[in-house]
This record gives sequence, C-alpha cells and structure tokens, in this order.
Amino acid sequence: MDKKDFILKSKRLNLGLQVNNVTQSGEKLVIDYQLNGLPKNLSKGEFEIIKSNAEYGFWLIDKKYLAKIDPENPWPPKNHGIPVNKVKLIDNETAHFQSTFELNGEYKMKNFKMENTILQFDFSNFVPAKELNPLTVELQ
Repeated sequence: MDKKDFILKSKRLNLGLQVNNVTQSGEKLVIDYQLNGLPKNLSKGEFEIIKSNAEYGFWLIDKKYLAKIDPENPWPPKNHGIPVNKVKLIDNETAHFQSTFELNGEYKMKNFKMENTILQFDFSNFVPAKELNPLTVELQ
C-alpha cells in the first residue's frame, strides 16, 4: 500500500481492480477504485450486491503477519488485519467505488503504516453463481 494507484488482476477471471487513489486521514483509510470486466448493463440491484460484496471483499493485512494466516481459516491475527469497510458507489457507468476502512474500529492494526500493509482482494465475490443442470448417477 505504499503506492497511491495500482492495478490488480485476477489470474482466473476476466476481472480487474484499478485503484485510483489511496489516502489516509486520521483514523480512516480511503481507497478510490474501479472494477473492470464486470458485465455491461447491470441493474441497480446487481450494483447493490456488488457494493455489499465489496464491504467484505477487501482486506488490509499487516504484511509481517501474512505468513501466520491459516489457509483453513484465513483471518489475520487479531489487531493485524481489517476485513471490513464501508463502500460508496460513485458512478455505476464506470463501476467507480470508494471504500473507507476504520483503522481504529472493531478490527484494527497495531501501528498502522501504509508501507507495511497489503491489500487483499477476493475477486470470487464478484462472479455470479451459475445454474447447473441436474445430473443422475445410476449405481449398480
């Protein structure tokens, strides 16, 4: 998080996250970004779902503790990660959002410094579930 703007891309999905700006103001960290690769002509309800998913799709993690995260229960150790934020939709035409993290809220990071923080983003939250046809397996 030592850069003000950068791009994250999913390796498996055709989605990207363009971070336009990162600013810290007191006990708040604000990330201004756009989601790339979303389907065109999303409804207002679909944007509300994306907004809700983004509230839990971003994590700020103390990079010193990244290796201590259990893959079976991927929560950062207490006081070393922030897994929630408040999301504001700025423009649905360009999928432009803003996320605000409370640095001293319920989840916090001791001695927060942007240069010691990793932004983790879960692209899978933004892929709709596919309806699959039922299948039958005949056993002998």
